[in-house]
Amino acid sequence: MPECEFHIQKAGRNEAVLDWLTVNACVYNEWIVTVMFYVCMHYVDAILSKDKTCSEIESDPQDHRIRNRAVAKNQYLKVKQGKYLELYKRGRDARYNNICFKDFDFMDIKNHLYQPLQDYLYSKAKAICESPK
Repeated sequence: MPECEFHIQKAGRNEAVLDWLTVNACVYNEWIVTVMFYVCMHYVDAILSKDKTCSEIESDPQDHRIRNRAVAKNQYLKVKQGKYLELYKRGRDARYNNICFKDFDFMDIKNHLYQPLQDYLYSKAKAICESPK
């Protein structure tokens, strides 16, 4: 099972990709939304990796269905479940439904969905990972 810090590092790498993609935002909006989701997903996985109330499968989810169920149960994540699931849906739209987000939609996702969620998840993941076992 990957450790908490692994997921924080992976999220950071995804954030670096996000910064690179954002330079060409009009061209790659669907990829930016996809990477936004994966940044948040790794922070979620960091939090779940330390959750002693999760089953072993939920603390190291191998698919989105299991992860989404675990988000609904976790004391820190369930308060942001709506935003997380909406970003998950937008990421799926970008990956599988051939949705190319217009600049207005992209900025709305970034400013009202991703940024508040990322800020919250980052701070929770860092605090949880740094706390003693």
